Amino acid sequence: MSKSPPVYRWLAWLACCALVAACALQATPTTAPTNPPAATVPAATVAATTAPTVAPTNPPPTEASAEPVTLTFWAFTNENYNAALQTQIDEFMAANPNITVEFETFPFADYFQAITVAAAGGDLPDVMMVDQPWSSILAEQGLATPLDSYISPESLADIVPYGVHGATYQGQLWSLPWEESAAAIWYNKAAFEAAGVPLPSEATDDPWTYSEFMEAARALAQDTDSDGQIDKFAFSDCFLGHSEVNSVAPYVWGLGGEFVSPDGATTEGYVNSPAAVEAFEDYLGLFEVSPSQPLPNIVEAFATGQLAMLTCISRFHAVIAGLGVDYGVTPLPYPDGGQPAALCGAWNLAMSSTTANPDAAWALLDALTNEAGAERAFQLFPGLPARQSVLDNNPELFEYPLGIFTDVNVKYCHPRPQTPVWPTIHAEVQTALNDLKTGGDVQARLDELALTLDAALESYK
Repeated sequence: MSKSPPVYRWLAWLACCALVAACALQATPTTAPTNPPAATVPAATVAATTAPTVAPTNPPPTEASAEPVTLTFWAFTNENYNAALQTQIDEFMAANPNITVEFETFPFADYFQAITVAAAGGDLPDVMMVDQPWSSILAEQGLATPLDSYISPESLADIVPYGVHGATYQGQLWSLPWEESAAAIWYNKAAFEAAGVPLPSEATDDPWTYSEFMEAARALAQDTDSDGQIDKFAFSDCFLGHSEVNSVAPYVWGLGGEFVSPDGATTEGYVNSPAAVEAFEDYLGLFEVSPSQPLPNIVEAFATGQLAMLTCISRFHAVIAGLGVDYGVTPLPYPDGGQPAALCGAWNLAMSSTTANPDAAWALLDALTNEAGAERAFQLFPGLPARQSVLDNNPELFEYPLGIFTDVNVKYCHPRPQTPVWPTIHAEVQTALNDLKTGGDVQARLDELALTLDAALESYK
């Protein structure tokens, strides 16, 4: 594997993600779709990721030593994530008195810079929190230890297939999911009733089409002071302005498109394909009835009815549920002539390639992500569990409204591609969307985007 591309490419992407990572939230599912087949991870792909084909390079784990061991564990600073992880770490140390875990957090915008500096100095933490699409970069940069020989087949089989897919690159498992996530739409029932708009379906097998969504959105958007500007918006999105690839991606996938070729060699003909062009045009059309830049406070806007609908990831549910608003949840719309697709994947834990105590590091990683650890994490933090056993043990995750999120993942999940240029895709798609919001030809701008992304890919060949 090539080790030459600098890790600092991740920084621009990570800085963009700060708003979403700062939220503290929740998720769940129900029923089988009657609309076109879901844009899920292909069965062959899931089979490949749940049974890695490349032989792991790390040695098999040995019996953990009873000698005193100190581990370092890094994560980004977020009150809710950190409190849950600290509780789990404290419980782990109580059960393993010979192991001390030094838990250190970094401001989100600085987090990967800290990892970059540590990697350059050969001083990575033993365990680190990583986003699912980073698996390919961890592998390409030699920053993580493959986990295939550590995890048991039974434990691996309990992780939801899309969680395994998101942690696997070139047939090896590079991280384990600590949580999962899904996206859907919260809607303010009072805003719908005031505009005389019928409430959307509460079933994941009956989402709006794009045209149906836009018809409702046009009726919800209002110019209340007659100044020619919409001031009561149909909807907004918590990714707006910084991570909009997460919002446009379901449209791309729903039309059968992708951002990069299956072999990861090129974006030409993918990110600028007819499906991608149509998807970007659909997404840009949403700004007819919604703000093109983030509102000062989307939660307050939703609570007061200034915003009739809000799209965000599942863990945000706890925030909405605490507003005292009569709300509902419905799946994201899917493109006319396409099929439903949904972004999934959240934060994983990885073991560094430089740890001097791999058995103790694995013991910690396993304790935080195995069935008991996943159940404990769900008690402490409102993310979606990444283990089927934990989902099954919590029936509220299959009941409305949380059931919408679980069901969306089961039926429509499409993980972000495992490519070392995903951070570049993330950043450059945002730049392209910012440009296109002011006008311009979508095809021409996506052709430019393909050239930029393929140039980044060349450095990995």
